[in-house]
Amino acid sequence: MRARRILSPVSCLVWPVALGFLTSSCIGVTAKPPPGAGAPIKKCSSDPFDAPDGLLDDFEDGNTVIAPVAGREGYWFKSADSGGSFFGPEDIGPIPESRDGSLAIHPSGQTGTGDPTEVWGAIFGASLSQAGKPYDASRYVGVSFWAKVSEKSTRGIRFELADGNTHPEGGVCTTGCWNHFGRDLNFTTEWKQYTVMFRSMAQEDGWGDPRPGNLDPSKLHSMGFKIKPGRPFDFLLDDIKFVTCE
Repeated sequence: MRARRILSPVSCLVWPVALGFLTSSCIGVTAKPPPGAGAPIKKCSSDPFDAPDGLLDDFEDGNTVIAPVAGREGYWFKSADSGGSFFGPEDIGPIPESRDGSLAIHPSGQTGTGDPTEVWGAIFGASLSQAGKPYDASRYVGVSFWAKVSEKSTRGIRFELADGNTHPEGGVCTTGCWNHFGRDLNFTTEWKQYTVMFRSMAQEDGWGDPRPGNLDPSKLHSMGFKIKPGRPFDFLLDDIKFVTCE
């Protein structure tokens, strides 16, 4: 699975409750990571919060390049299998559809069905570094973002981070690449903030080689929003940031 360049965060979820207030539920923030390869993940004694240098993209620059903050450099990409999955429209760029009328990114399309060895779905993501060099995000503890889906879209979207063990450019995996650490989420038709902690992320069952015990945040190559086969997708993303903690 090769990404195409566009030229032109157990998760901590924020849920709405009565009277319009927001409440958050964080699971796994202080849990010990399982044994295995990868740099240690920072432990938290407080709830996560936006890192001062954590901005990945708020799309206000109107382009498909991530925010050049804290040494990060990359671009948004989209990739789909050749078994009937597609993005539409072909060009994806920031549009004024965010919570306050500001810019957000709007991926949409349809994933195909068929042989699971050939039809894996689609992914919309961003590289975090260039020339195969991984990005060291070990000072952070997760990723937060705002998202919503349209009425006709699948709610189930998986957030993933590709590290040195699961991305081919890491030089570790061979035939079992691309099973990135991630978290399956259920978006809603209203804007909500989601925070995915590094400690809560896991590989998909049944495939991939190697299968280390945990994500290696010191060697990140990209992040992505993955849609499984046989699903229409139409969602908005905004204010994507690394989070940290005390």
